[in-house]
Amino acid sequence: MNSCIMKLYLAILLFLFYSVHSYCQLLSNADCKDTIEYYGNGKVWKKYKNCPEGIIDTLYSYKLNGKLEAYFVFGARNSNQPIIRHFFYYSVTTREVVSQYILNEDNMPVDVGAKKYYRKDGTLMDSVIYENGKEIYRANFDKKGIFQSEHREK
Repeated sequence: MNSCIMKLYLAILLFLFYSVHSYCQLLSNADCKDTIEYYGNGKVWKKYKNCPEGIIDTLYSYKLNGKLEAYFVFGARNSNQPIIRHFFYYSVTTREVVSQYILNEDNMPVDVGAKKYYRKDGTLMDSVIYENGKEIYRANFDKKGIFQSEHREK
């Protein structure tokens, strides 16, 4: 999958996520209701805990074929705690991407902390560190997960 398609795919997924809610917090499970949304064919699209005031706790998103596509774990509402997201890819080298982001004033995601890319066999492929949405460090690993090279922004 080329870079443009992957970016478009991510933008669509984020749009779908923001259509649910963009402010989130962790609440006790007793206060939350399990919610499931479906595709037109009856397969599960999203599962999440719908908490008071429409706040979402943890959200799972599924592909049309039923495979898990992503899940999000949210920090406390109106805080700088990052939202943790896991994306799963099934047709490219990368199998899983684990990253963190916060929402800026316009409710757009800004990468913070580390983003890790894993191969289908679970070995680490790349590790990237972000500061305020800007990549400041990248490390690359071979197919066995052994460190190969690094790049630092100046």
